[in-house]
Amino acid sequence: MEDCLIISSNGPWYEILYNLAFLVALVILLFEGYKRKIPILKWIFFLIITRCAFILGTKIITFSPDDWNFLFTHLKFPETSQKSLLGGLLLGSISLVGGFYLFRFKKNITDAFAFALPVGFAIQRIGCFLTGCCFGKVSYLPWAVKYPVQTLPHYHHFNDNIITFGNFYSLPVHPVQLYEIILMIAAVIFLYIYRKRLKIPGSLFLLSCILIFAARFTSEFFRDVHAHTIGGEQFLIFNSTQLFLLPIIALLIFLIVRREKQGTRHKSSTQSEDLGLTQAFVLLLVLSLGFYVLKNGFNFSEQLAIVTVFLLSAVIIAYRIVIQVYNSPYRWLYLGGIVFPLILMAQTFPADSLTLTRYKTLKFGVASGEFENLYDLGRGEGCDRVSNTEYFNQKYTLGAMALESTTLNPENGTAFTYGGKFMFGNHEETRISDNIVVNTTIYGLTPYILFDSKWGGIGGGLHMGNLTYAYEDKQADGSGIPTSGSNTVNVYPQFYFRFGVERYFFVDYHLAHHFPSALPAYRHQLGIGSGLGTKNGTKLRIGSDLGRTIYLSGYVPINNKFVLEPAVLWENDVRYSSGPLFQFSMGVGYRFGYKEVKVRNDLLHPSVYK
Repeated sequence: MEDCLIISSNGPWYEILYNLAFLVALVILLFEGYKRKIPILKWIFFLIITRCAFILGTKIITFSPDDWNFLFTHLKFPETSQKSLLGGLLLGSISLVGGFYLFRFKKNITDAFAFALPVGFAIQRIGCFLTGCCFGKVSYLPWAVKYPVQTLPHYHHFNDNIITFGNFYSLPVHPVQLYEIILMIAAVIFLYIYRKRLKIPGSLFLLSCILIFAARFTSEFFRDVHAHTIGGEQFLIFNSTQLFLLPIIALLIFLIVRREKQGTRHKSSTQSEDLGLTQAFVLLLVLSLGFYVLKNGFNFSEQLAIVTVFLLSAVIIAYRIVIQVYNSPYRWLYLGGIVFPLILMAQTFPADSLTLTRYKTLKFGVASGEFENLYDLGRGEGCDRVSNTEYFNQKYTLGAMALESTTLNPENGTAFTYGGKFMFGNHEETRISDNIVVNTTIYGLTPYILFDSKWGGIGGGLHMGNLTYAYEDKQADGSGIPTSGSNTVNVYPQFYFRFGVERYFFVDYHLAHHFPSALPAYRHQLGIGSGLGTKNGTKLRIGSDLGRTIYLSGYVPINNKFVLEPAVLWENDVRYSSGPLFQFSMGVGYRFGYKEVKVRNDLLHPSVYK
């Protein structure tokens, strides 16, 4: 029992991994849609509908009679944080059938979801494991885990009087979430092996559902009764969730066997035509209005998971509008004399040419935000600690500009960048206990260098000026009352590291590396990202500041000439504010001065450029 694993993570891992699960599932589904040659606009809107239905299903299946009465009486969703995977699969499956007929697909497209579902569930269960939801029964096996105060296992164990005030951790419990992760990985492997043995379209999706339901049926034997939002009532050796799953699994097995025996393979046919721009625009407007009406039924993480697909659909529609206007014989009427950037900035790189491309980027950016932090100053550990804790509200507004030079080697995808940035703004700190406000004018100059290759990147710099940075909920030894939750410095290092292929998946860490400025708020950034398969350098990143704040950032080149760098941070676990606190930043860059520098082959080492 003493050797069991202790989970002590209090960070926003559930929210991060929840959105990561949807992001990875979206990448898989986009790839499946491309591979199956599904019309892109129809596919995106189909994914919007099924994603909304799935998220909504996870919530409404947990509604009590009083919740339903509140919904119909006030025409407003009741507040609930409960979710059930089974409800999401049920309503999501209904939306699959409805969307298939709505968009008049000519082929069965459900198999495209076969791998995305178990992969997404496996990632999301990591967040459940770290936060303690969906926890297991008490167990003294070597791999059992304990959870700290303010987690569901500790809360229910205390209410059941099996632990007392002196217990800072729950009793050891089965890591049910890890069991499900292992089962989901096994499901993916099984699906991959059997993907070509199933002859009828749709059977792979049915098999995926069977494996997911079977995994849930198995894990229910180890799940604590208090870990159920619904379906925890026990009947002999089974609970009501298992009794619900058994006939569904049997029915799905019967359908697969019957379909495969009959061998009614659909004749191959071309997919339906894609939506027109007018149809797509109207549908986007209708779905956006519907989402706006229902938005109170979703929390911030759920809204972000849905908005991601909405933004993708809007980008595709905008791109098609631009292409249609640009290709029009009367485009000069629409463009109003704008110089054609695609023609001016087009670059070609012969495969057998060792040509380096150099360009400069002028960037402007603004950032503003509000967040809370604490500073605990005292002596001792645990219950013996004597300390004073002060809470602080931090606000800032700033602007910045930067000029950098980049050298690209298209042969091997390496890029070397150096430049400098100037930042100017204001930082306001309020000590909440007595409303003492301190305003600081911040400014700084930052030279930096960056090197990126296909598999990784590294860089650094030095901030110099009158700079501030806020602590991440700091605890320190000392005496007295903390007077500030931030620090003012004249010099601060900048560091950047990445591992992985930007185009597909990577992990990175930034220390005071962010445009327009990483100080006072974007100091630490540890996250994951993907270029979503694009080749122009687009990146989408999500992660944490190593505290209670989650960030989502992007890097979006447009026509190899402009660059957008949006970012948002949000903090749900606030102590004195009425709701989540947000921070926003936006950088806009203009690339210019393109030129090619040809280098003789005999001057370059082949191991570097081949």
